Amino acid sequence: MDIRHCDRKIAAKEKTVAEVNMDERYFSMWVYEAGAETGMRLSPLSIQLERKNAELLKELLEEYLSK
Repeated sequence: MDIRHCDRKIAAKEKTVAEVNMDERYFSMWVYEAGAETGMRLSPLSIQLERKNAELLKELLEEYLSK
């Protein structure tokens, strides 16, 4: 998976729930439909990040949190 930073606005209307797990090779995330806080409706989105992309995601999150 490649991570690209873009300037396109992404609408956020409801809270999203995700489950995460990890092993030696991957950081994995399953994302539920927006508004599915009970975790009943799983979206067809599963993300697996190897260490390099997990580090990039961490840097992007740190940039976001520092603002």
